[in-house]
Amino acid sequence: MYATGKWSDPLALAPTPGFLVLSGVATGASWVCYFRALEVGDASFLGERPTAREWVGILMVAAGVLILGFKR
Repeated sequence: MYATGKWSDPLALAPTPGFLVLSGVATGASWVCYFRALEVGDASFLGERPTAREWVGILMVAAGVLILGFKR
């Protein structure tokens, strides 16, 4: 980060073509898996009502985000 004096120029990193190809393959595979999961499973995104158990999970995730966000 520039403010802490630990800045390094991102353009100085030489991208390796192999990593770019692997990144593209992984991205494409994730989208294929995502759409396959939507075909196989029931997904009604809007209109679902979380159960009490799911609300507890949502609150735990939110609390974790807040704890990590405010941790110094």
